[in-house]
Amino acid sequence: VHNDIDVEEVIEDLRKELAAVKRQLDRARDETNLVREELGDKLATAELQIASAKKEAMSAVVDLEASQKQLMGAKRQLHNLTERIEREQQQQAVNNALGHGRGGGAGGAT
Repeated sequence: VHNDIDVEEVIEDLRKELAAVKRQLDRARDETNLVREELGDKLATAELQIASAKKEAMSAVVDLEASQKQLMGAKRQLHNLTERIEREQQQQAVNNALGHGRGGGAGGAT
């Protein structure tokens, strides 16, 4: 009979330990779920931030392309203006040379 009581106590102790382990497992599961939720929230936030940064980057690229087009247009205008000035200077030099030539020729004829 003494052995039966000891066995019952051992079984009761084991049941208590098992219940304690189950509680620990439940707490660990709850903590894991909380961490999982937090990580999910952080991941969702990070994904939103990434999407926002991508939009900003795309907008910056569009702005840059527009600026490049404006710059290319301005360079073309500057090039055209430079060519026009050079042509006008050449024409002026020709006109001056012709004018001097005529004046000199007319003076020589007199």
